[in-house]
Amino acid sequence: MLKKVLFQPVFPFLVLLSLLSSGVLFSAKCFSKPESVQDLRYGVVLYHFYQQSYFNALTELMAAQQLAELPNHAENAELLQGGMSLSYGLDGMAEDIFTRILSEPVEGIDRTTAWFYLAKLEYQRGDTERAKSALEKIEGQTSGILAEQADYMKARILLASGDVDAANQRIAQLPITSVWLPYYYYNLGVVETARGDWQAGINAFKQLQQLPITNTEEKALRDRAYTASGFAYMAGGELDKARKDFSQVRIDSPLVDRALLGYGWAAAQQNDYQAALSPWRQLSEHSLLYPSVQESLLAIPYAYETLGSPVNALHEYQKAVQLYQREISRIDSAITVFNTDNLDQLFDFSALDIDEWLVGGEILPINEQAPYLAQLIASHKFQQAIKNLRDLTRMARYLQQASQRLEVLTAVDLEQQQLWQAVISDTELQSFQRRQAALLATRTELAAELAEAVSENTGERLASEEQKSLAALLNRAEKRLDRLGAVGEEVIGQRARIGLYRGMLAWDNNESYADGIWQHKKQLKEVVELNEQSQLALQQVEQAIGNRQQSAFTPRIKMTADRVARYQSRVNTTLAASELNIRSLAIAELENQQRRLTHYLAQAKLAIARLYDRGSIEVIQ
Repeated sequence: MLKKVLFQPVFPFLVLLSLLSSGVLFSAKCFSKPESVQDLRYGVVLYHFYQQSYFNALTELMAAQQLAELPNHAENAELLQGGMSLSYGLDGMAEDIFTRILSEPVEGIDRTTAWFYLAKLEYQRGDTERAKSALEKIEGQTSGILAEQADYMKARILLASGDVDAANQRIAQLPITSVWLPYYYYNLGVVETARGDWQAGINAFKQLQQLPITNTEEKALRDRAYTASGFAYMAGGELDKARKDFSQVRIDSPLVDRALLGYGWAAAQQNDYQAALSPWRQLSEHSLLYPSVQESLLAIPYAYETLGSPVNALHEYQKAVQLYQREISRIDSAITVFNTDNLDQLFDFSALDIDEWLVGGEILPINEQAPYLAQLIASHKFQQAIKNLRDLTRMARYLQQASQRLEVLTAVDLEQQQLWQAVISDTELQSFQRRQAALLATRTELAAELAEAVSENTGERLASEEQKSLAALLNRAEKRLDRLGAVGEEVIGQRARIGLYRGMLAWDNNESYADGIWQHKKQLKEVVELNEQSQLALQQVEQAIGNRQQSAFTPRIKMTADRVARYQSRVNTTLAASELNIRSLAIAELENQQRRLTHYLAQAKLAIARLYDRGSIEVIQ
């Protein structure tokens, strides 16, 4: 609850995401209509973005920017990078982008909302100066709920600087129904009481009673205000008013332990110890994790002792000693756990898929020691440290995955190098070149045959294989007749038949001449196309061989691997420091509780010794 009061978030990141996707922060054209995406890599970025895979979206976007593959979406892509950087808590990067891009009006982009969320993140981080600077850029430009939260943050910044009057003037602009008024008045009361002005603090706390409070969180805040005003009344000596305010706290409120303790002490200061015993006894039945319960274990025997009942006092002191010793032992175990156990097991980051710093949810330990750190866990400082650890843990995992992928790339590149070596060897390359030369010769031969056939204007050169075979047979028969030298009617008849066959062949050849010309042209065209394709392919192979020899992937893979290794070293070093910081914070909190319990234990033992030392007959018996 403390974190809620001091650093109250309005919306989870899903609201920011809806603003992004609806075009409030960025161009609606680029986010509401997928068909408007003109660059492929930008489409991939948006895919990861809408899947809420922001790390992959950022990685893809930065890679595309590095390779200059976003010619049509450069400005919107940079703003998208700024929004995602903001969601990751990278406020410096987001501010640089917003300052550079949003310095001039950009169509379709709400500069005010962008600056508002930057201010909000700075405010959550506790950097009031940078939050104030961002808020100044949108002064008078916000409306609705954003305007209310902006005014609240400005008022809180003024409170932190000690300018209470200016803070009150700023908060006066909020309507009475604003969700921020309860948080402001509570913090105002804290500031006033810290300055020693009890009445001003009480007046601020009382403002919460005048507000229309309905939800559970605001009711808890009102209980906190009743408790704070009760202690303020006690400090001012108005004990009846203190008891009245303490009694206003709901019995099921998270603040009931402080209210019960305060009511008891207010009654005790009026010497009404019987009235004090009732809330203290009820409080002693609660968990000993709470400091109020621990204190009540000493308050009860003190009341009995004051009321003149040493036996009851001794019994309660002895009971307190046992409980304090048991709790100190448990804290010892908790310290050991936070000293030795893996923080990944203590904080289950694997089950937490949300990466955004603007999310209001807290990261909680999952072990049995978690309740001892309730106050620490609620603090902004601890939550910021845990978020840093979560992000570093995931970054270490991403870098490990990148290193493994680079090992695969190295193996693939080596295999490719071996294949290329086989390709560029003389035997393989010359084989390709010989095939190309043979194909070229075939093309030339076909072209020559076609040219001669066209010039002769006969079908003899384009005759089929069967016709060519018949022509060869007639030639052989005619030559035999010539060698015989015979004459006579029979020979004349043979020569006449040969002439007849030749005429028939000539007729067939002439008939098929046009079709033969077409077929040869078709074949020649196919061979020409095949020859050109193979020639181009061979040139590409030779060019690829040249390029491969000039710039292999090996140096680039090695350079990337070296960069990943350097980042791994930096992340691991920072991760170790972050883990040490969290362990130190947790252990310091546990040791502080242990010291308080040890102090209470010593007081209880001294009280027991004092009772025995008095030699009371009742006590001795």
